[in-house]
Amino acid sequence: MCYFYGMSKKSIRPRHDQFMKYLMKDLSFTKAFLDFLLPDNFRRELNLSDLKDAKSSFVDEQLSEHFADAVFEVPYTNFPDEMTNLVILFEHKSYKDEQLPYQLLRYLSNGYIHQIINGQPKMPIITVIFYHGKDKWDLQKIRSGFSEVHTPHLSYVPEMNWVFINTNDLDETALLQLTNTLVRSVLLTKKYSHNVPALIERIGTIIAPLQEINPSLRITILLYLSSLVPVKDDIITIIHQKDPQMAEEFISFYDFYIQQAEEKGMEKGMEKGRENEKVALILKASLEGLSLNLISRIVDLSEEEVAAIIRKQQKQ
Repeated sequence: MCYFYGMSKKSIRPRHDQFMKYLMKDLSFTKAFLDFLLPDNFRRELNLSDLKDAKSSFVDEQLSEHFADAVFEVPYTNFPDEMTNLVILFEHKSYKDEQLPYQLLRYLSNGYIHQIINGQPKMPIITVIFYHGKDKWDLQKIRSGFSEVHTPHLSYVPEMNWVFINTNDLDETALLQLTNTLVRSVLLTKKYSHNVPALIERIGTIIAPLQEINPSLRITILLYLSSLVPVKDDIITIIHQKDPQMAEEFISFYDFYIQQAEEKGMEKGMEKGRENEKVALILKASLEGLSLNLISRIVDLSEEEVAAIIRKQQKQ
């Protein structure tokens, strides 16, 4: 039985970034997430239990369009009290981007300038890159792109280090031993997000612990899974085979937003007043953490149109 009644079958790119942004608003998740992923020698120097969200105080309105979406401040573990904290800038990538080092350079420059302008103590900014693309990626440093430059002059070209995490390199056995069930499910999903057969094979393992977490996060992961699996594979039927109760909860969630959309007159060609209601629904669904692909299905707009509406409203 196929539960995707009335849903568009067009292929829509999964909203990987939005999924991670939503999850990392939950600091308990972020602490456990970084505790597992950071290199041992780096993690031991940090008191992750005292990690806090730093974007609201670290990035002002002028810089918000030119900075990463996840910024955290964390104290050192065993350094003298006069030592400053450390800033972790989390950058999520679902595809190879060879220009990323230049983007990071801008992030770092904006961050240090912000510290100076606001009279903050100088805090080192460390970039953590989380990559879960399907292609092998050996991210090169900035200076490697200046192969034609006379070697002595390379010292004038800025350079930086980063922590690079590739989900393809994560050991599945280690993932399955994680005590934090939410982190385990998320990392398994990310590891196989570009390998649908392998992802479907692990659906039972991924969703089994989700009954233990709050409904909002549970629905968020299920929505993300639905965006990764083609309609023909019918993700809700697969979930129903593993956990009927969870599948019914998921169907009810779909039905709620579809019904809400229909009640508000979300058909094409509606008058201006109805368009405002559509915008309001899009923004509400976005704040609730719904993926862009699901919102686009609910309001019958393309993913690009929905994204444009959200960007426009955020700037107002």
